[in-house]
Amino acid sequence: MSRRAATAVTRAVTLASLVARARAHGARGGDEGDARAAGAWTVGDAARATLASACVSLASLVGCALMAIGARADALAWLSDAAIGAMLGDALGCQLPSALEAATRARGRDGAGVAACATTCGVLAFHQLEVIVRAVKARNDGKVGTTRRRRTPSESRSRSRSRGASGRARERRAAAREIAASGWLNLFADAAHNFTDGVVIAIAFARRGATRGYAAAWTTLAHELPQELGDYGILRRSGFTDVEALWFNFLSALVAVGATALTFLVLAALDAASASASSFARRLALDVPYLVEAFCAGGFLTVAFTALREDDSGSAFARVRVFVAAVLVARRGAH
Repeated sequence: MSRRAATAVTRAVTLASLVARARAHGARGGDEGDARAAGAWTVGDAARATLASACVSLASLVGCALMAIGARADALAWLSDAAIGAMLGDALGCQLPSALEAATRARGRDGAGVAACATTCGVLAFHQLEVIVRAVKARNDGKVGTTRRRRTPSESRSRSRSRGASGRARERRAAAREIAASGWLNLFADAAHNFTDGVVIAIAFARRGATRGYAAAWTTLAHELPQELGDYGILRRSGFTDVEALWFNFLSALVAVGATALTFLVLAALDAASASASSFARRLALDVPYLVEAFCAGGFLTVAFTALREDDSGSAFARVRVFVAAVLVARRGAH
């Protein structure tokens, strides 16, 4: 496949999946009201949920493979801008309103304040993670600079002759590949988001049956596909190579599979809980989902604004792409 064809296909897939993501968010609210009473789940439900989560994780990497086989740099910028906008729209128009609604149902008037605190914790936690990443990078850069300054001119000439041209070329490539903090932040945020996706799929299969479970998996795929495409673009622009971006995206996608399996283990423990602990278990089951969702919303906001700050281009057309993607996702999610 040529570079031009790969770029065109990637852009088309991104647009289609963004629309599917928005439509899925818009239809999600109607499904929640039809939830059945909690019933017994089987090992088959757990197996089907885990398989569905694995299929979603693998399918979301198809677009990343398209990027790796020849998409151009402008396509990376295009995808990165769309992903930043999708993050903002998802956090402000979908995740945060959903968390506030669930918190209000669970705790009444105090629920909104609890969800807001979780969002603030997400913002602060991801900001602190950014500070740590930058501090580690600065420390490593300082060590490299100190080592280079301690060499005398004769030592430098001797080392240069011993390394040869290939060694110098490797050093130049390593120095040029500076991994930005937004790349690591994006990986952490994507893993947290994939964890919540795995929990959603597991709960749908366990509490609503196979039909609603597959519907939840399809909805998850609709919003994971553009997210993974954008994550790949952000990782590439942050300094990761193609292989590294694909590998880390794959590991992040596997978090959803682990979350699905872990959720069924937790459900089994809750079902086997004694009567004295049942009230606490029910409260925990009500609080954890919206707290995680609100926390992830705060993390998405931090990642999106960090990526915007580190974008050196700052062109008007790039900002338009961010705005359109954010409005598309947020507007449909509000319906």
